[in-house]
Amino acid sequence: MKHLLPYIKVFLPLLLLLLFFLAKDEVLQFLGSSLIEGQPTKTEKVFPQYNLNDRPELKGSLIEIGAKSCLSCRKMEAVIASLEERYADSLHIERVNITEAEGLARGKVFGMVAIPTQIILDPSGREVFRHTGFIPREALEKELKTTLGIND
Repeated sequence: MKHLLPYIKVFLPLLLLLLFFLAKDEVLQFLGSSLIEGQPTKTEKVFPQYNLNDRPELKGSLIEIGAKSCLSCRKMEAVIASLEERYADSLHIERVNITEAEGLARGKVFGMVAIPTQIILDPSGREVFRHTGFIPREALEKELKTTLGIND
């Protein structure tokens, strides 16, 4: 048994590293949803491509970043769909699917670290709210009303 110890010291870390890389998406999704979920953040980031000043009827943008393989993201689909239906005339809503190359690139532009992520931008494209993880429709609606002044 003693003669196997050097081999175990070498191969066990390599095996653990290999397992992490094989399951890194699940590990990162778990870490993202359990460690960060439910903690809204505010930043001073500005995304000029979301400047809506030429569309005065829109009060801002809601960006939903997620993936079809993510359980929390699938739960967010219903929330976003109801908001799209309710606020179609006053809010620009966009879904970003990071399982597609274009979506992944856009997710990186927004500084996404975990999914799902919801970002609210004011009409000038300035980020006013960010949340990672599932958020109930009522809570997201409250943030839209607070940050953008959107009414029913």
